[in-house]
Amino acid sequence: MMSFPSTLEVVLVPAARAFLRKLDGAGGRLFIETPADRDSVRTLLPLGLVGPSGLNRRAIEITNKGRAYLARLRGAH
Repeated sequence: MMSFPSTLEVVLVPAARAFLRKLDGAGGRLFIETPADRDSVRTLLPLGLVGPSGLNRRAIEITNKGRAYLARLRGAH
């Protein structure tokens, strides 16, 4: 089983953090539409913050870990 870093160990570049917020604001599921979206997914997927939605191979959804990461960010500000 693959082990992901804890949300306390994750530091994201601003574009990936913005994509995660956009995903959360869109109800947790989005279609990957732009090259920037793909780059963000490539950053977030190995960390376990997003995962495939199962609806379509171009769709991605935020995981519970991704929501926990955003909650931690909100608490830090």
